[in-house]
Amino acid sequence: MNNYSIITLGASGSGKTIFLASLFKVFSTQGKFGFSLDVQDNSKRMVLNKIFADLTTGEQWPSGTRNISEWALTAYVNNSGISKIPACKITYVDYKGGLITDVSTEDEENYGGYNNLETYVKEADAVLVILDGQKLLSLMQDRDLTNKVVFRWLNEDLSALMQMVDKCNKYIPVHFIISKWDLLEGSYSLADVKKRLLNNVSEFYNVVDNRRKVSCPVRLIPVSSLGKGFAVLQPDGQMKKVSVNPHPMNVECPLAFALTDKLPNPGRSKQKPFKLTVWDWIVIAICIAFIQPSNGLMLVIAIVYFGFRLLRNKKQRLDEISSSEQAFEQILSKCEEIKKQFNADFPDSDLAKIPSFKSR
Repeated sequence: MNNYSIITLGASGSGKTIFLASLFKVFSTQGKFGFSLDVQDNSKRMVLNKIFADLTTGEQWPSGTRNISEWALTAYVNNSGISKIPACKITYVDYKGGLITDVSTEDEENYGGYNNLETYVKEADAVLVILDGQKLLSLMQDRDLTNKVVFRWLNEDLSALMQMVDKCNKYIPVHFIISKWDLLEGSYSLADVKKRLLNNVSEFYNVVDNRRKVSCPVRLIPVSSLGKGFAVLQPDGQMKKVSVNPHPMNVECPLAFALTDKLPNPGRSKQKPFKLTVWDWIVIAICIAFIQPSNGLMLVIAIVYFGFRLLRNKKQRLDEISSSEQAFEQILSKCEEIKKQFNADFPDSDLAKIPSFKSR
């Protein structure tokens, strides 16, 4: 079965936890996208459900991630009946945002530390970098870069993020997710935001340009984990909930790009080993008890039996692989549809298609 390792990078408050909860909510059952996601750990499934429930009913926003967490997800496709066929496994890595900008001894001891985060980044199949839409809005409004909050975000959070991204293999797809897009939508286009980032953030420009040179997928993906009208930005910079009905926008798109832009190494997929059943052990015991040098009948019976078992086991493995591969191909097809629609809605998303930035 195909395996993916996806890591999200983002500073504290950028919306990593909310994005994960919203993504799981959208894919918790098979709907219009044709496949579903399930969490192997029941307790973690409950955590994600609680986070999303708290988003809609709670007065406060959920707290951020407390440590580096691996979320073992499996993508399923329903067959003609109601059973689910596993198509691929996804290891989704989330972490405490402060590890990038505020590493302390306590972080190193209790949360896995910055070095572990670097390892995850280097080994990932795809990297999702979440850019805080609220901070981007301030950047767009501060044309002369006189706002100290904006200046600090550019030179601390965003700079640290780009330095981390630069550590991963240049051939690994990197997608920049603009969170809280509902704050920018209507006032600025994706082309406006892209131009502002490329012209004013040299680290962002360098990361994009390095990947463009080797034709590595890199793009901007505007996302609203809760949708337009769910929360309103207050004059003090806080987000106030004004609705209990979230309508996530584009949360499926980063996953679609991550699954299709880089196919995993087929060598990671392992066949299930042949396992002896209770009946196998009974046959072995009978053969040992009755086999004699002068009597080859039991030996023939043993050879025929286990030959049949090996052939049957091989057929079962092939059937499982065939079903899994078909399910995986179906998911890839759905992801291509998602990408096609997204590219039509946001033609300025693809950063790799820009001929050159040298004349910016």
